[in-house]
Amino acid sequence: MGKSVWVGKSFGRRAVVAGLAAALCIAPVALTGCGDDASSGGDAPAQEQEAPSTLDLAVGTSAELDNGLTITVDSVDTSLVDYDGSAIVGVHVTYVNGSEDTANYNPYDWKGEDANGAQESTVIYVDAVDQLNSGSLAAGGTVSGNMYFKGGTQKLLYFANTLLDDEPTASWNLA
Repeated sequence: MGKSVWVGKSFGRRAVVAGLAAALCIAPVALTGCGDDASSGGDAPAQEQEAPSTLDLAVGTSAELDNGLTITVDSVDTSLVDYDGSAIVGVHVTYVNGSEDTANYNPYDWKGEDANGAQESTVIYVDAVDQLNSGSLAAGGTVSGNMYFKGGTQKLLYFANTLLDDEPTASWNLA
């Protein structure tokens, strides 16, 4: 420590890259002896409590997310029929923003899943009322609304990031 390394013209980029690579290789080795653990005579680390699962929830159950949002699937209506006679499933959801930051909400964060595992976005229902729109929710704010899915939807899936997440952040069994 305390030494400076001069990189002259003859070393250039290769020396800098080699130096960084060496530092990255040494850092993990040096850090492994820094903490207290049972092998060094210190206290064993406290066991982390596992967060409650947000998957396969019952209707009426809330999912508390890492970003401070609490989302609840309040009710399900499987008796709806569209203009063409096709079955529609209506779902009423509520968002509560328990964080200190603004949070976004959007019906496109949701998918319905049928018995075969097919996941589909919301559908247009001509008799829709109180539809969930998209927007921002201030800290401490609440917003509720309805979403509509094809008949046969058995599970409701919420994706915190629809572009990056392959698995849902939360899910509710509707049947």
